[in-house]
Amino acid sequence: MLEEKQRQQGLEKLLKSVKTMNVLQELKIGISPKVADAIVWLQKYLSSGPKSANDVYEAAANQGFGETTLKKAKSKLKVYSRLGYNPTERRNRWMWFYPQKGIET
Repeated sequence: MLEEKQRQQGLEKLLKSVKTMNVLQELKIGISPKVADAIVWLQKYLSSGPKSANDVYEAAANQGFGETTLKKAKSKLKVYSRLGYNPTERRNRWMWFYPQKGIET
């Protein structure tokens, strides 16, 4: 019984220590866990090439990412946006892309 209580107290101390380390790490790099998740998602989403901004926002919303979170992820990844003509819709649309995967300028 005493050993179990000591073990539980030890686990609680360890958990507090891990939480503190996580907070310090977030402050160090300045990225919240939600933005970090959005960065990973956005990298994967844009890996196949440029996507329209509307499609990016819609897909991100379906994954639970808000506009502000998505914009922070875009900034951290240095994703570019450019107005491009869409021949199918016969109008211009904002496109998001990585420079190496994007539209040639």
